[in-house]
Amino acid sequence: MLKALRLVGAFLAVFAISSLVSCEDDSDFVPVVINSVSPEELFVGEEVILQGENFNSVLFVFVDNDQFPYELDGNTITFIAPTTGGAGERTLTLVMADGYIVTEEINLNIRPIPIIQGLSTNAAQEGEEVTLRGLSFDNLQNVRIGDIDANVVSSTATELVITVPSGLTINEASNITVVTDGGEAVAPGKFWISDNLLLNGGLEAGDGDEFVNWSKFNGADLMTATTEAEEAFFGRSLRAVGFGGDAWRTQIASAATALEVDASYTLSMLIKAQQGTPGNGGNMRFSTTPEALYSANYEITTEWQQIEWTFTANTNPASVVLDLGVTENAVYFIDNITLVPTLD
Repeated sequence: MLKALRLVGAFLAVFAISSLVSCEDDSDFVPVVINSVSPEELFVGEEVILQGENFNSVLFVFVDNDQFPYELDGNTITFIAPTTGGAGERTLTLVMADGYIVTEEINLNIRPIPIIQGLSTNAAQEGEEVTLRGLSFDNLQNVRIGDIDANVVSSTATELVITVPSGLTINEASNITVVTDGGEAVAPGKFWISDNLLLNGGLEAGDGDEFVNWSKFNGADLMTATTEAEEAFFGRSLRAVGFGGDAWRTQIASAATALEVDASYTLSMLIKAQQGTPGNGGNMRFSTTPEALYSANYEITTEWQQIEWTFTANTNPASVVLDLGVTENAVYFIDNITLVPTLD
């Protein structure tokens, strides 16, 4: 609401606002009017635009008790909203000669911090595209892989497409960081500057509940595809239910891939469990076939986490295996299964 007031004495900064006199009898009085404040959603530290009438008589601009520099262009005033004091309602005051003021209540918001909800892959080479999905990607400043800025191919509030920049070490694990005016967010899990040795590690290819280049060894009916937003990490993910008893009773394996015997490899994936299922996830392990190698058991939670296992190849070729059967009726969601050479 606007209020036009006469103040007795000096300007707002040096007298009590309680000293007021009416301007109704002043025939020469020209009112200052604020017609609009934009943008509709105001954020701390960003430009505020006032449109109104008779702004040429404005001498000072205050927000609460703090004076702010401003620019005047006809009947448009622009200034930068305060960065102190946090979010909430604030009083905007225009001060004119003879202690005349006009006030407007405004609401300042903190710009949302970006949230990364999904990543198309956790391994890619220089020049390859990676897609990030999430929230509050608008007002983007940059996207980094490690300490190097990535080229942004396209950008919306919920999706970013970037290319992997040059200058990163091959097979090295890095973080992907999104920086906006509201803050920064790090993508879940490590990102490797490498080819994923597993074909269809992102599980996107396949019809119905089948996954190209993956074979269901045990408990086939317990493993299905899901694209539900609350279940899939990115696009299409694996939903698996524990058979119970032995890890191998719910089991899916990759196509055989060429490995160098005695060389070291890192296997990882994004996984979470469904809230309320037994143990909220229980545990699972990795293995290989033929000439099986076994990882330790991993405790699974209801939040997306990247688990990884480093092993030394003992045969060529070999398949990697997800052993998910230990906890009966535990429900897992799995994506971005990644196999890369371990950096020496």
